[in-house]
This record gives sequence, C-alpha cells and structure tokens, in this order.
Amino acid sequence: MRKNIKGFTLIEIIAVLVLTGMLTAIAGFGLAEVAKSFIFAKETRDTLQKGQVAMLRILKELVNARASSIAGSSDTSITFLSEHSSGPVNYTISLNGSNLELQSGAGTFILTDDVNNFDLNYYATYNGASFNSWQADSRIIEVALVLDGAEGITSSFSVRVAPRNL
Repeated sequence: MRKNIKGFTLIEIIAVLVLTGMLTAIAGFGLAEVAKSFIFAKETRDTLQKGQVAMLRILKELVNARASSIAGSSDTSITFLSEHSSGPVNYTISLNGSNLELQSGAGTFILTDDVNNFDLNYYATYNGASFNSWQADSRIIEVALVLDGAEGITSSFSVRVAPRNL
C-alpha cells in the first residue's frame, strides 16, 4: 500500500510561479507609469513656477517704469527707466535665443529659459488697437510669454501693465 504523502505537484508549482510572474510584471508596469506621471507633474510645476516668477518680475519693473523713458521698444524687447528707492535704474527686457533676459547696470539676469515665444504689444487704451512699439500716446503694455514644458506641452502667460509714472 502506498503512503499518503502530502505536498505540491510539479505542475502546481509551475502554475503558481507563472501567475506570480505575471502579477509582478503588471505591478512593475503600473509603478513605472506612476513614476512617469510624478516626473511629468514635477516638470510641469517647475515650468509654471518659472513663468509666474518671470511675469511678476516684469510686471514689477514695468509698473515702476517712466513712460517718457521707454525707448528701443519692439515686439520682443523694451528698454526703460524704472523708479526704485535707490534711484532710477535703466532696464532692458529682451529675448535672447530661448532665454528671457533682464539687463541692468548690475548685469544681465536670465528671467526664465525654455521660452517658445515672447511678445510685447502697446496700447493707447485698454480695448484699443495694438502697436508693435511704444507710441507717444501709449499707456498700456501687454506682455505675453509662452514656455516649453514637459513632453512638449506649452504654458502661456500674459499680463497688461499700465506704468505708474506716466
């Protein structure tokens, strides 16, 4: 008579190993997708933060600009005198390749990189016709900035500024 031996057969062990391998592969792909999503969200957040900081700096300087000092304006650059507590400072905001730069007597600073488009428009009234350069009757400057972000997605920023020192 044969003894009753308890245990698993070879087929049962192989079936368990195959199922475990399949579950591990599925879980691994899921984790990889979660990691990619996390990296995408981080890069998108960084792009948005860079754009917001650059726009706030431009807004700050243009609000304090003397309208009578705006010179050399075009659709991609502007030179102006800005009022500060230490005295007036001459600034130029311009696009240099894919970098948006702020130039002053203290040097050249990169406001942001990965710039897809930078555009300046000038208005006499809020809803009036736009011009590509500062006119004698201009009172409002519109700044539009487009940054390249993660996976080719662009982020757009815009603001209209009325310099205080007209």
